[in-house]
Amino acid sequence: MGETWRNELPRHTFIRRGQAYPQLGPKQAIQTYNKLMSEDVENQSKWKAESAAAYREFNKYNEAIALYQQLVQEDAANADRWLWETATTHKDAGQWKEAIGCFRQSERFPDSYWEMASCHLRLKQHNEAITLYNQIAGGDKGRASGAMLQIGYTEEEAKRSDKAISAFKKVCRLFPKDQHASRAHAHLQNKYKLTVTLGGAKQD
Repeated sequence: MGETWRNELPRHTFIRRGQAYPQLGPKQAIQTYNKLMSEDVENQSKWKAESAAAYREFNKYNEAIALYQQLVQEDAANADRWLWETATTHKDAGQWKEAIGCFRQSERFPDSYWEMASCHLRLKQHNEAITLYNQIAGGDKGRASGAMLQIGYTEEEAKRSDKAISAFKKVCRLFPKDQHASRAHAHLQNKYKLTVTLGGAKQD
């Protein structure tokens, strides 16, 4: 049996050289992009990327990944962009290990580390996620408080309450005026019934 394309999925409108194409269903959209790739060689990478995005929108992840991988090789100037799209498509597909492998090759620190950590969490690999959050905290001051807060949540998910509490307290102590400290403070109160001032001193 052939593939079934859901009728309720979004429809695409194409505009090329001032000419508007009618709205198309998913299968027709892919066919149109493939035709444009062969006809408009000068903009082949553009149409290949559009085709990959359409496959992705219609949950045809493997087809999208194959096109993004081609773009990594063919469009060297934008290789990191296509590598990122490959990684996020793997993630959308729930292919966590493959996503981690692609994010690891990306130059987009700290975002790539953040994404890898989230994938490790989906795999219940808490220690690996914590290692990445620590690297973010040490390498990007702007994301440090958020990364350290995530360490607390990750320790909690791993059923290591003492380490989780320690991590939340550390956020309160090091970043007393930060929104993440406020969240850590509230979490300590609500879940653990602990009252700590922002700045780290225990209240009487």
